[in-house]
Amino acid sequence: MLGKGSQGEVWLVVSVQGGSKQFVMKRFLLNISHDTYATGGEPQKEAKLLSKLQHPNIVQYIDSFQCERYLNIVMTYCAGGDLYTKIKQQKLKKQLFSEDQIVDWFVQICTAIQVI
Repeated sequence: MLGKGSQGEVWLVVSVQGGSKQFVMKRFLLNISHDTYATGGEPQKEAKLLSKLQHPNIVQYIDSFQCERYLNIVMTYCAGGDLYTKIKQQKLKKQLFSEDQIVDWFVQICTAIQVI
């Protein structure tokens, strides 16, 4: 498991069709039980939105499927991690990012937001 949030879990998975290609699978519980959080229709909305987004700076949607009480969304795996984690790591090291790096990320974020 890569992470866990209030609405589900994120897993690193490999293709069942063979090979060693890695993907990320977000898993959302769809039913209410005594010890879980009900997510309503939000996971389905996320899957639908991700399936329509095509941009080099947005994680690519691969597929989504329901299995038992879970909706699973499969996306490309970004081995380099996410920006939030990079910022946290840099803060722990008490190091600053270069201005060029920050501008590069800013441009990437802005072009991705245009797609949304």
